[in-house]
Formats: sequence, structure tokens, C-alpha cells
Amino acid sequence: AMGDRWLAIGAAVAAAAAAAAAAFVAVKIEQENECELRAALDIGSGSMKLVIARVNKVSRKIDRIIHSDYVELLLSHDLSQSVDGALSEAILNQGSAVIRHLLRECDNARVPRQKVRGVATQVFRAARNGQAFLRRMQEETGVNIQIITQREEADLGFACALANLKDVSERDLVVWDSGGGSFQLTSAAPSTMNEKKIYYNMPVGSTSVTVQLIEDIQHRSFKETQSGNPATREHVVGLRGRILDALAAPPDALVAAIARAGGMIVGIGSDTSIFSMAAIVTGKNEFTAEEVWAGVLTCLNKSDADLRRFPQPEMVLPKLVLLYTVMAHVSCRRVRYIATNGVCPGILVTPTYWSG
Repeated sequence: AMGDRWLAIGAAVAAAAAAAAAAFVAVKIEQENECELRAALDIGSGSMKLVIARVNKVSRKIDRIIHSDYVELLLSHDLSQSVDGALSEAILNQGSAVIRHLLRECDNARVPRQKVRGVATQVFRAARNGQAFLRRMQEETGVNIQIITQREEADLGFACALANLKDVSERDLVVWDSGGGSFQLTSAAPSTMNEKKIYYNMPVGSTSVTVQLIEDIQHRSFKETQSGNPATREHVVGLRGRILDALAAPPDALVAAIARAGGMIVGIGSDTSIFSMAAIVTGKNEFTAEEVWAGVLTCLNKSDADLRRFPQPEMVLPKLVLLYTVMAHVSCRRVRYIATNGVCPGILVTPTYWSG
């Protein structure tokens, strides 16, 4: 009888284990069914970015990043030198080659073309032939790369930051995305407002302030040199004034949101972003406006070779001055830098890009 009892207990344990294993397999299958392979392209003013990832369609979270790539292409530099408001054929040919290269990486990862989404930002909003180029790329590759508004770009930047932060609530989050042709500051709106978000978007970016430094302050030709080095204190103080002249007053609601966040803004971008430059010069990923300005002073009267520890040394000073000026302008006490590959993570998890 005792032996029969132990046999019964053993059978019950085995059945429970089998049931648990079956449940685990069922959960894994369900998770697999909830996930799909997607690719996102961010065709920006200074670079083209790609992220391939498994994305959970239900939770709208990135399950796993498969591949990430970044190719520098200074489209906004090219447009700044245009006499007719169009991107040159030479830069568009380079852009076409880069997009095809990124799509080959999608093919290698077995991402179907219908699971690739792309956005284009400020330089394509400004260039008179930007839309025609993207339309041609869609006809030739089957991938739709849409020109998004600055507000849509801001929403993607906010989604990127939110996806990367576990210790900051959406209510307390203020996000800053700054590129070659524009910047976007975004926060969640308080419940008393009809809008869901507060935006402060300006068509001011690292290329435009570099052009200002070289042409308006140093009185040189941007066509002949794209480097603002060496720059003096007088140069950077003059540039700070020019940037301030170009900035509208930030919305009071945004300034209040920054105050609620303890004066902190989350800056997102790649290793050539203004925030990355500040992280390098200060030696940390969270920095104050005073620390950024101290970093500016260490870069004065230096050649490109002297500043080679920075990516894009020719643009270090304009980027740092832009960062400092906007921080002071919006009453930001400190910035926390989160490295992202453009707004690709935001594209991957934003439902509007994947409906239909």
C-alpha cells in the first residue's frame, strides 16, 4: 500500500511538472506570436540610422535589438551651400547608396520590406527636392520613407527616451532631441491642459549654428571651410547672441514642466549629438549648463587636430554653444544624456507607423 502511495505521489508530481512545462511552452509561444521583426530608418539631416529589432506588438516594447547601424552623411551641410534651395545630385546619390546599404542589412536579417518603416526630418522638410528624392527611393526599393513634421519628430524622441528610462515617470519627463537642422523639446502636458504634450520646436540645429559661426561671426566662407576652429571667446559669445536672437520664447508650460522635473531634461542622440559632445568634455552623462560652458572654454583657440578626441571636431564648439544657450534659455539646470540611434526606437514602438 505504501508503494502504491509513493507511485501515486510520483505520478502527481510528474503530471504537475508536465503541466508546468506545457504552460511555459504555451507562454513562450504566445510571446513569440506577440513579437515580430521590424526595422526602422531615421533619415536625418546629418546621418542615416537603422535599428532592427524584435518588437512586442501587445506591450509596444522592444524585446531585443538585432542590429543597429549609423552612417554619417551631412545633408544639411550640402543644403546650406545650395544656391537654389535644393540638395545636390552628388549628396542625393550618396544618400541613395546609404539607404540601399541599410536595406541590404534588413534583407540579411530577413526583415520583409513591408516591415521596414522610415522617416525623414528637417533637411527634407526644407529642401525643395527632398520629397521627390524620397518618392523615387520608394519606387525603387518598395520602402516608404515619409517626411514627418517637427511635432511628429518630437513625439518619436519622447517615445525613445521613455523606452530607455525605468526610473523616470512620463509625467516628470522632459525630452530634448537636437539634430543637424532642428531641435525639439517635449514634455507630457498636465491634466489641466487639453493637449497631451507640450512642444518647443525650433529650426535651429548644429549645422545652422556652425554656418553662423563661420560666415556671420568669423566672416569666412562655409563653402571653403566647414570648420569653426580655431575659435576665440569673442567668437563663441557672439554665436551665443546669434542663437538667442533665433530662438522664440519657450512656452510657460514647458518651463513649468522642467521645474517639476527638478530642472532636468533628458537629451537623446548618437555619439555625434550635442549631448555626446558635452558628455565627452565634462566626463559624465549628466551635466549642468555651467559645466558645459566650462567645457566650451577648454576648446577655445584649438585646431581640429587638437580636438580629435571628439567625433566631428570641426563642429564641437558650435554644438556646445547651442547646448549651453538653449539650456539657459529654458531654465534647464542639468541634462541627462541617453544614447540612442536617432529616433529609430520610437518608430519601432509607435503604433501609427505600423497600422495597415
